[in-house]
Amino acid sequence: FDLIIDISGIEFIGNLPFLMKWKDLLNNLLVQKLAVKNKKPYYKFTKSYGPFKGFFYRLIIRKYLNMLPFIHVRTGKNFHTIKKMNLKIESFCFPDISLVLKPASEDWADNYLSKYFPTKGNIIGISPSVVINNINKNENNCCGENNIILIERLITELSKNSKILIIPHSVGDGKNLKTCDLAPSKQIYQKFHKHSNVKIIDDENLTYKQVRAVIGKMDFYITSRYHALASALNMKIPVVSLSWHLKYEDLMNSYLDDFLVVNCRETKVESAYKQILQYYQNQKWFKLELMRKNQEIITKQIMHSTDIIWDHFDSLMRKI
Repeated sequence: FDLIIDISGIEFIGNLPFLMKWKDLLNNLLVQKLAVKNKKPYYKFTKSYGPFKGFFYRLIIRKYLNMLPFIHVRTGKNFHTIKKMNLKIESFCFPDISLVLKPASEDWADNYLSKYFPTKGNIIGISPSVVINNINKNENNCCGENNIILIERLITELSKNSKILIIPHSVGDGKNLKTCDLAPSKQIYQKFHKHSNVKIIDDENLTYKQVRAVIGKMDFYITSRYHALASALNMKIPVVSLSWHLKYEDLMNSYLDDFLVVNCRETKVESAYKQILQYYQNQKWFKLELMRKNQEIITKQIMHSTDIIWDHFDSLMRKI
């Protein structure tokens, strides 16, 4: 390789359980250490970071980030998190590159959806997340089993007048409740499998572009996944988000002034349920022209972010 660009979406999640936190840290540092060992230029492309919890944890992260030529961070509050680290290197604030990915064709999406709903009608998409499902529940949050309860309540209510499509977004073997969104999605679907208005995409072979095209056909979308949210915003459809990290709010804020991001760690099931129904029933917050205008800005920013890396690498090679 001539250079290494690390494009993982998020790093150094300091509020994970103790062993997972430090294992995640070591995994994140491994590629950088190998790049340094082999004297290869190493860049971290635009991603989210943190939260940084603990003195020694922050110290190690700061040491390795300062070894970079510069750092690219997703826009919003996450950028301020990095700025508080007082790094010696320059920090740049850019949107996620997935926001410019082109979807599969509209004809393909129409044909694909016809397998689930042969007749046209209002379709609401829902994407559960194993990440939120694996956060411990308590009486004041909608994580863990509470998240399943919330989604089932939403499907029960919304399916009265609309079609519901459960869209697993991060798919593995279809069975692992720790890593694959299809696994909890199947569990949820079991309660509604006899309901003609509720379907699940039980397909492990779809590409990101194809899923983006399907999401673009939704009339309303409820998602717990960051890149599913990116697809909804890119496709300019009404979307609300269930979240576990501030990156969701940062992403939504890039497109809309008024939006709903439910912090599942701090929101009770009943409150989340009412907020989502409110945003579904009254969609004055959804500003299509504003989203189109912001998409143009985002596209230019992402192009600039790639230029910075290529320019730095080109300059580096000229010195060799």
